Amino acid sequence: MAHCRKSSLLLFFIVLILTLMGCTPIEPEPLAPSPEQETVDQLRILLADDPDNQSLKSSYASALMELDIAESAQANITEGNQPFLLFQPNATSCILLIHGFGASPYEMKPLGAYLFQQKMNVYGILLDGHATSFIDFEKTKKEGWVAGIEKKIESLKPLCSAFFIGGLSFGGDLSIAAGKSQDIAGIISINSPIFFYDERIMDAKKYLPFVTSTSRNLTEHQSNYYYRALPTRAIAEMADFINALKQDLPSIKPPILIIQSWKDERVRPESAELIRNSIGSKKITRKYYPEGTHVLTLGPLNETLGEDIVVFMGKLTNKR
Repeated sequence: MAHCRKSSLLLFFIVLILTLMGCTPIEPEPLAPSPEQETVDQLRILLADDPDNQSLKSSYASALMELDIAESAQANITEGNQPFLLFQPNATSCILLIHGFGASPYEMKPLGAYLFQQKMNVYGILLDGHATSFIDFEKTKKEGWVAGIEKKIESLKPLCSAFFIGGLSFGGDLSIAAGKSQDIAGIISINSPIFFYDERIMDAKKYLPFVTSTSRNLTEHQSNYYYRALPTRAIAEMADFINALKQDLPSIKPPILIIQSWKDERVRPESAELIRNSIGSKKITRKYYPEGTHVLTLGPLNETLGEDIVVFMGKLTNKR
């Protein structure tokens, strides 16, 4: 904090001296969009004028993939954790899948593959601050998570007529929150936390002066896709987001599918009940799984999960 004050004062005096000398400080020029971003923008304009052009849709989807590849390389995203887009030109429904806190799109790939087989366009987002470094994760803010999701929703909407959003764990909380401001056909919440078994999580802000991070016991394989250490500052951001979400639930109106495992080792099942009883949606579907752990998408119930989602989406799009 002291370093930030010194930097701010130094900048102030530099600007003051330049002004007294009759010099105008040069404003930095905004960064030019990358060639990949320019291609995406141009194709989106064309799609706005011809939204049913399947060839244009395919070109636009390919351009989005190229943009993800370029941005992932620039951000040094670790291998296997990049965002993914599964696209087929004739699909009319899209679903944005959001991974959990400290995780990556890796844990959403099996579910994404199943939904793609059911003739849907699927995008697995990479949340801000994930799959790079502990330092990046520690600096991340809830506003960055939300902004990234909103940006991706807008970029994907030209690919479909019905847009859904779903997430696992904290990704489910983010999905629910998106329903407040976005035009969404339906929300899928999978083991989304309101109450944790570890009650310290929601009190993370209290521990900031004493604890910088919490280690996780991961296998060598898991450590390729999940952070081994979770910054207390980022945990506090998540807790703040969940507390705000509890207050916002009555204003969230899209249809919702709430899925909860009874044997979830991290999230208390009462979370699903609070969401159900508080959310403003008039179309609520609940599914309780007697088996299955927290990360349902990587377990034997992934196909059951996918089928329940397909049925939910089908009812809303009159396909089932």
